[in-house]
Amino acid sequence: MQLVRVIVMIIAVAAILFALEYLPKSPLMWISVGLLFVGFTMLLFIFRSQQQRRKREKQGLPSRKK
Repeated sequence: MQLVRVIVMIIAVAAILFALEYLPKSPLMWISVGLLFVGFTMLLFIFRSQQQRRKREKQGLPSRKK
């Protein structure tokens, strides 16, 4: 899943660079910015959840399961 997020973020950065060069003020640029924002948000959320899980494991508390 991490690989998918990294690929999406790379595509978003490439699309932003393309849009800035050839399509200023186009919908493609805003879609690319949105994809990039979603990718970074997902990575941040996963990083924080893994930190909390590791902290609980170090304290000896059972992990929460959905």
